Amino acid sequence: MAPPPGPADANASTTAAPMGGTVALGHTECDVVRGIGVPSSVNLSNDAAGRRVAVVTWSTGPRAGIYTFTAGRLSSIEGNPDPQPVPRAAKPKKKHA
Repeated sequence: MAPPPGPADANASTTAAPMGGTVALGHTECDVVRGIGVPSSVNLSNDAAGRRVAVVTWSTGPRAGIYTFTAGRLSSIEGNPDPQPVPRAAKPKKKHA
């Protein structure tokens, strides 16, 4: 039995998933996770208008950050702050006798 015609994913998207890890505002949750990989954490809630809000965090990797989805679409991206550089220990100078 063939599946019924229409959207193939949970977000009712009929467009192809982004290729090569492309992530942009408006992409679906599924597209972003396919592009970046498994997230570190996911928090679900509703906004004042009753829309589903998902806050998905990646704490490692080249695209680490906090990604917010509203009604299934990427609505904001906040990058993780850059790690502070570790101070180098100064090498003592050799004394010439």
